[in-house]
Amino acid sequence: MSKRNSTGPANTLFNYFSKTPPANKKVKSEIEVDKSPNVNSPVQNGEKESKAEKKKRERQITPSPEVKHNSDSEDEAPIAPKRRKRIRLNPVDSDDSDVENKDNKMDTTEVEKPSMEKKLQDSFKYEPNQSPKAKAASKPPNKPTSSTKSSALPPKPSEEKPLAADDGNWIHCKLEWLKPEKIKDAQKRRPDHPDYDPSTLYVPPEFYKSQTPAHRQWWEMKSSHFDCVLFFKVGKFYELYHMDAAVGVNELGFSYMKGEFAHSGFPESAYGRMAATLVSKGYKVARVEQTETPDMMQERCKKTGQNSKWDKVVRREICQVSMKGAQVCGLQDYGPAEPTAAYMMAIAEEESNGSSTYGVCFVDTSIGLIHIGQFQDDKHSSRLLTTLAHYPPALIIYDRKTSGRTSKLLSTHCHSARREPQTMWTPEKTLKTLAEKYYRTNADGEWPEGIKPFLHEGDALGLTPATNCYLGIKALGGVVACLTNCLLDIQVLGMNQFTSYAPPDVLNKTLPSEVKVENRWEGGSTMVLDAITLRNLRIVQDEGCLYERLNFCSTHMGKRLLYQWVCAPSCNISVIKERQEAVKELFENQELCQDAKSILTTLPDLERLLAKVHALGNLKRSKQHPDARAIFYEEKTYSKRKVLDFASVLNGFTAALKLVDLFSNVDSKLLKRIMQFHPDGKYPDYRDTLKFFKEAFNQAQAEKEGRILPGEGVDQEYDSTLQLIKEIEEELKDYLAEQEKYFKCRLSYVGTDKKRYQIEVPQSAASKAGADYNLEGARKGYKRFSTCETKVCILKM
Repeated sequence: MSKRNSTGPANTLFNYFSKTPPANKKVKSEIEVDKSPNVNSPVQNGEKESKAEKKKRERQITPSPEVKHNSDSEDEAPIAPKRRKRIRLNPVDSDDSDVENKDNKMDTTEVEKPSMEKKLQDSFKYEPNQSPKAKAASKPPNKPTSSTKSSALPPKPSEEKPLAADDGNWIHCKLEWLKPEKIKDAQKRRPDHPDYDPSTLYVPPEFYKSQTPAHRQWWEMKSSHFDCVLFFKVGKFYELYHMDAAVGVNELGFSYMKGEFAHSGFPESAYGRMAATLVSKGYKVARVEQTETPDMMQERCKKTGQNSKWDKVVRREICQVSMKGAQVCGLQDYGPAEPTAAYMMAIAEEESNGSSTYGVCFVDTSIGLIHIGQFQDDKHSSRLLTTLAHYPPALIIYDRKTSGRTSKLLSTHCHSARREPQTMWTPEKTLKTLAEKYYRTNADGEWPEGIKPFLHEGDALGLTPATNCYLGIKALGGVVACLTNCLLDIQVLGMNQFTSYAPPDVLNKTLPSEVKVENRWEGGSTMVLDAITLRNLRIVQDEGCLYERLNFCSTHMGKRLLYQWVCAPSCNISVIKERQEAVKELFENQELCQDAKSILTTLPDLERLLAKVHALGNLKRSKQHPDARAIFYEEKTYSKRKVLDFASVLNGFTAALKLVDLFSNVDSKLLKRIMQFHPDGKYPDYRDTLKFFKEAFNQAQAEKEGRILPGEGVDQEYDSTLQLIKEIEEELKDYLAEQEKYFKCRLSYVGTDKKRYQIEVPQSAASKAGADYNLEGARKGYKRFSTCETKVCILKM
């Protein structure tokens, strides 16, 4: 009895040999089934099995002691026969049967354990640019089980067609000049050269000649943007070729298409989602658009007289380059995924006696406010580290000649940011470029107010930086160069928003109190929390930090502002007490709090939305940017999106006005100051401007039709154009009446666009048309004519 109740190995062996009769009967029945003739087995018509096969089958039939030990009761003994049913799925002499028999000698848990470990090991293996077929070929042939039998079957031939070649057989994998040991940049410099440019690629001239015209375009763009994934527009789709196609398959879940070269793609409408996914994974994406239709291409060839095969291809241009820190909200782009600011930061350095002077320039491209500053730092670069902590960059641009100490600092403290070394523009080149392309060409020929303090007073043209601003303007040049390369310069610089920046300790020491109040969010002097303090106290960035605990903001604008407040809290007692009084009143009046929150939660991200509307309405962008020439097949969708964005801005500002009425009876001085119009407070009074736009067009109609039609009296030029059109239509109406008298029948105008105002004449009266009538077309029972008068009216239109 003690033996039976014990849990030791002896009891396991005892239970193994003392099996119940029902279990033996079941096993016996299974044996008899195994001995029955099998159509698929070669052992038929009295043929005897070999001794080895018999031993295998006996081992399969006999249950393992370990299995018996792991079972909860003796009634679970029939588990073993279930496993034998799985074994007999294959013929005895099949290629897989022997391996399966060996595997099944082990306990189930023992089989699953190494397979799970193998899966984990395989999951950490990264095989770049691997096609699905190549992955399948690299794995050892796993034998199917009852649960995985169907998945182990070879794919159907139709499913293999898109994978015409495995990864090593793609054309781009066989190009000698593209292999790591032979690759060069556009200037034929190898990677070990100090001036090697990884963003460019040398493509042999003879290789271009072997390509189709469209593929030649692709390689020309790839050679100058080798660090980008090209979304290459072909008709209504963005195509990815060669190494870019592998990125699409590995990162976006695409499938390879048929052909000898790697090729994948997606429709135009999915651009925003695909680009955002790759950017979030650290890639750089270049959007290539067609800037010609086939008809425009043929017209160009006729005008220029150039009809070679290289000319007979629609023109394409890179319209935008997106990466972390260089994202804007556009018609196709969603902008940054997170509400927090994603800064592009340029750093210029001048080293002297072990310490450095830094010039910094940073901007959140989705908003367009550019910060410029210059400061002297200690040998530990404390102020630079504080700047990086207060304004965490997603993209860092620095000079190739930056000191090793600063380079190491950036790689250590900004390891998650994208870092791009480049040759910085000189301050003189920066100011000259800004003057010629952006600011001195405007109506008043003036620099933006925010940049004037950085210009030398003695230079009337503003082409010389002020004293102690040399590095700040040089850093600005780094930002301008990057924005230009990304084709975002017009959108961001067109906002004309510049502001000065100084580290917190410099600001508190040098600026008068009234300036500090305006620049430090009504807070007066602030605490100086450097990077080490912010990290040690877990104020920001870390998981579970103070910022995360306090962040209950209802708007995206509030989340960004709270981050700055937490990094530089006020240390002015009167300001702190004033804030405490405001918080106390809000806490005691929960109804007021809930009403305010319900209004704030309806507000869109007005900062980013205003920047988006401003960029899309930029006149210079509509004439000079490549997007103005691009052929979009989703144009109607984008037009409607423009209107909806503008309507969202108006609705947001309308909702914000409700807060003024809501806080009209508060007692807190701070709440009155920030929530009331002048003279009681500082809330901006934009009611007249908002009223103008609300009455300027029919918002409901605009949202429905996807276009804004100004009301009468809103736009004088538009009104005069409508009047001219009305006069032309009256003239055409009178002319049609004259023609009806001539033909003695009812007539009408037909046609669209350039073929408008064709006179449709019944067949019975068409014989009266003389030499002045040009036959344009016909349909059953009618003929269509144009005259000199109708053509003149079309030109007037």
